[in-house]
Amino acid sequence: MFVYLLIEFQTKHEPFMGVRLANYVTLLYQDLIATGEVSAGQLLPPVLPMVVYRGEQRWTSPLDIKALIESPPGGLSKYLPSMRFLLLEEVRMDDDELENMCNLVAQIFRIEKSETVKASLPPLFSFIEWSKRAGAQQDSLKRAIKVWFTRA
Repeated sequence: MFVYLLIEFQTKHEPFMGVRLANYVTLLYQDLIATGEVSAGQLLPPVLPMVVYRGEQRWTSPLDIKALIESPPGGLSKYLPSMRFLLLEEVRMDDDELENMCNLVAQIFRIEKSETVKASLPPLFSFIEWSKRAGAQQDSLKRAIKVWFTRA
């Protein structure tokens, strides 16, 4: 079984994010069908669309594409497409809660939220510890995070 995690990183508010994510999901499904990964009689794999938002202003756009579409007359609203996405507003996540999560994404959020280099050291050390425990299959992820940290 495949489970797809679709993550969109945003620093600016995007009013029509639901449309963009729905497009990504349908393009993924079309590709799976075209390449034969999924054939007639099989179900498509689940996709978790997620937006990681780190803008300063609160996210106010709808989390479901259905809310972006004008309501049709009569009983036609049941035919509107619906796809909800998960929103993580990084700057609004509690620092203590992130520290207690003890996972790689939480440590990255803690680093990004750090206002000084000194404040970024504890989550950086957590990442280094994770890197030591992670196997070779995580090498490309480790490299990508190291590049991101040096640039950040």
